[in-house]
Amino acid sequence: VSTQSTGEIRQIMDRAEELKTLFAAIDVNKNGKLEKQELINVFGDHHVEFLTFCDENEDGEITSEEFVAGIVADTEDLSDEDFQATWINRMRLVINESLSKAAILQCSCVTLAPYFKVKNMDEFKKIWQADYAEFKNKQSCVHYAFGFTDDGRAHCREAYTDAAACLQHLADVDTPLEAVLDPEIAELERLEVHGPAEELEKLKEALTPLGALFFTAEWGFRPEMPEMAEDTVIHLYPYFKMKEGRVSDFKAVWKAAYSGTRAAAADEKSHQYVFSFDEPNSTASCREAYGDADGVLLHLQNVGVPLGAVVAEDGPSTLQKLELHGPAAELDKLKPTFDPLGAEYFCTEWGLSLIHI
Repeated sequence: VSTQSTGEIRQIMDRAEELKTLFAAIDVNKNGKLEKQELINVFGDHHVEFLTFCDENEDGEITSEEFVAGIVADTEDLSDEDFQATWINRMRLVINESLSKAAILQCSCVTLAPYFKVKNMDEFKKIWQADYAEFKNKQSCVHYAFGFTDDGRAHCREAYTDAAACLQHLADVDTPLEAVLDPEIAELERLEVHGPAEELEKLKEALTPLGALFFTAEWGFRPEMPEMAEDTVIHLYPYFKMKEGRVSDFKAVWKAAYSGTRAAAADEKSHQYVFSFDEPNSTASCREAYGDADGVLLHLQNVGVPLGAVVAEDGPSTLQKLELHGPAAELDKLKPTFDPLGAEYFCTEWGLSLIHI
């Protein structure tokens, strides 16, 4: 017969739920076990203590049940207040710190994002399609695709291995670019450049006169993917306006969520996920891409909590705008979800995806 009171049982159950939540945050690869490297990433040299107290079967890994049982047994003499302060709060702090450190940049490419307001669509497409048929220096291109809105705007989503490749492309398309910028054909509405800080510095002399906005990539990844002769990937570009004095808060939320996004990359069919910042204008952008509409919707579901946190009334930012780029059939599947968010849709008409770095 158990001698534990109802209060003691409830206390154990409450502590177990708290610990299960922390376990899930440490379990980056979501395999249901805390492996040695995951423990080291969070606890450093103290990982040995967790293996000693929690690894009941001594297999070098800790299951959720072992994690909870080991800590609950070791802290049974602590009051709820002391347990919260010395275990839960401290553990949550070191977990968040470790996740922030894990948010590193693993994508070195440079993204060029020109937007055009088109007056003569037939001539605009004719010029760029002719250039595309003779694509020069294709070996240094990561991806390249033209998309169009219903209201006569065009965007080229393009990325290159580095600043030098980007400058070479600009030289290669000097003639068609000059042709489409005929006042009777189109005007350059906006130009963005996203990439590592050191690569952006190499581009500022050439692109600043064009009014370019420079977004410094701070963390993110680009998985290895096969080449695509026809780029059917869905690109999702949310832009956030960060509130004064809240930049670090904004980054902390997304960095804490990053390990989960990284772990979900395969399920979400992720092709790219990179956060970049135009801090002079207090603007953040996430350049993200997924294999199809289902991948986009799964990602949106997975990041519901951090997204809600950063755009809450008392959160560190507001959602400035939202763009989706991809094939018409896939965009149609996304409109019921993204129309209420005021999304802009760019329907891809031609393009390719070559190098994933």
